[in-house]
Amino acid sequence: LWQTLSRLPNGDLLCAGGYTVLFGFLPVISSDAETYDYQAGLPGSFGSVVPMFSQRMGHGAALLADGQVLLAGGANGSDPLDPQPELSWELFDPSLGTFTVNGPLLDGRILPVVLRLNDGRVLIAGGAVGSLLSPVSVATCELFDPVSQTTAFTGSLAQARAGHEGVLLPDGTVLVGGGGTSDGVFTDGVTSLEIWQP
Repeated sequence: LWQTLSRLPNGDLLCAGGYTVLFGFLPVISSDAETYDYQAGLPGSFGSVVPMFSQRMGHGAALLADGQVLLAGGANGSDPLDPQPELSWELFDPSLGTFTVNGPLLDGRILPVVLRLNDGRVLIAGGAVGSLLSPVSVATCELFDPVSQTTAFTGSLAQARAGHEGVLLPDGTVLVGGGGTSDGVFTDGVTSLEIWQP
């Protein structure tokens, strides 16, 4: 649950992170990814398990212009009973079949939108800070620069939200909608849409 699935340039898929539950209540957050070998008209097959730098679930993923996959945010397994935001990003290089580099986010975020923009940078928008059991949704956004491999704060969303969706529009802006708002527990769905300007 709460893993990401990304299509790689060769058509294969990268399935990364997520969690399972032991004893009916204890989440075990994965620090592994797997590639799936897609073959048209045939059953595909999973490749070997690839270790990630961090455990994460409820993170976001974006395919970069150079074919690498960025994973960002999510919740980690530092407290199995109350997962905490993961304050990092990492890159998967499909040509090597490994995660090659990682670095810090400015905000740890659970359930953010992670979306590549037309200029190659990646928007990491909204999400929830605090712990998974006491989440606080945020409107802040940051941009990942694949050249410098750093993030920087950028313009915020109009509405704090987590678990929302985002799509890149033809004019380069981003349509953001839905999700939930929270101040300690997710109580209200967000029914609004907004446009984020790069």
